Amino acid sequence: IGIGVASFIFKPAIRIAATNCLATGPVAYTAILLDATDSVSEIQKISLANLMIEIRESIVKDGAIAVYSVNGNGQISRPEVEICNPGSPEQINQLTTGARLAKKRWDKEFSKPLNLLFAKSFGSGDAPISPILEAVQAISAQSFDALKARNLENIPMRLIIVSDLIQNSKSISFYKNIPSLAQFKKSKLYKRLKASLNRVDVEIHLINRETKRN
Repeated sequence: IGIGVASFIFKPAIRIAATNCLATGPVAYTAILLDATDSVSEIQKISLANLMIEIRESIVKDGAIAVYSVNGNGQISRPEVEICNPGSPEQINQLTTGARLAKKRWDKEFSKPLNLLFAKSFGSGDAPISPILEAVQAISAQSFDALKARNLENIPMRLIIVSDLIQNSKSISFYKNIPSLAQFKKSKLYKRLKASLNRVDVEIHLINRETKRN
């Protein structure tokens, strides 16, 4: 009686070095907009830190996360971090990757970069402008439109906004006037700042701030 032994060779998937994402694209995509234009209290910093951990833990294996910040210089172009989750020990197939190696990769390539960014995201200063609408539009163009251009519009897409939602830029300032939605949608400004968020799930985490303009 002959006994046949089958050997399986698991070839690692091809990944983009800069982001650690699969060459075929992420399986899900989360963009975070952090409003760092005004200070927050120490208690709020703790709550925000817990929120960031919750968001980090929600990213599926081979899912991407991109972190954008609104700051006082009014320039929102590229994400500060855009990386994919290589898989925590709980998420990987331990037949192909050992738990210890998975934990090391997850810490180094995913968890640590996000933790460092989140830790410095909310400072103590007050910025002169807060271009939130412009930031959402930039995220739409840089992240979600780019996914659609790669025919990845059917993957789960999510935008998480962490902000006080007080728009303040040269285009429009809520400190001066807050138009009704009906009025705003009729304006030329709406057409200029409108973001395409079709098929994108949007979450808003409101920061209650005491600003100099309150």
